[in-house]
Amino acid sequence: MKKLYERYKEEILPRLKKKHKVDNIHELPHVEKVVINVGCGEAAREAKTLQAIEKDLTLIAGQKCRLSRAKKSISNFNIREGMVVGANVTLRRRRAYEFLDRFINISVPRIRDFRGFPLSGFDRHGNYNIGLPDHTFFAEINLDDVEQPFGMNITICTTTQDNELAKSMLQEMNFPFKK
Repeated sequence: MKKLYERYKEEILPRLKKKHKVDNIHELPHVEKVVINVGCGEAAREAKTLQAIEKDLTLIAGQKCRLSRAKKSISNFNIREGMVVGANVTLRRRRAYEFLDRFINISVPRIRDFRGFPLSGFDRHGNYNIGLPDHTFFAEINLDDVEQPFGMNITICTTTQDNELAKSMLQEMNFPFKK
C-alpha cells in the first residue's frame, strides 16, 4: 500500500484539480500541520500520571511532546503559575502525513462502535478538529501499561481557507466522515 504522502501527490492532487476545475495545483489544499493536544487536569498533580501521558503521547505521535504550563495562577481551579496543565505535539510535513496515514488506516478502525467523524468539526478557515475521549485504540499503545486513559484533541490544519476544499481533500484521503 502506498504511503499517504505519495498517494496525495500522485492520485489525490490530480483528482482534486479535475473535480474543482483548478488550473494551478498550488491553489489546492495540503496538510500544513497536525496538532495533538492533551489536557492533564487533575493528572498534573501526580508526576507518575504526567510521565505516562508524556510517554503515550510521544509513542502516538512519533515525536517528543511539549509540556504546556499555566501562564498565571487561577485559585478556583487550584492552578499555580508554571504548573503543567497539558501536553501537545505539532507534526509538520511528512510526519503529519505519516500520522494521518496511521490514524485513518490503523487507529480509527479500532474504535468501538465508530460511526464516523462529524462534519461540524471544521472551523471557518479549512481546519478540522476531532475530540477523542480515549487514547487506547492507537496501535502504538500497549493496553497492559495504561493506568488511566486520557482524551485528546487532534487538529488538522490545511493551507486553504475554504471548508469545502478541505473536506474534499480529507474525503479523498479516505477520512471517515459521517454519512
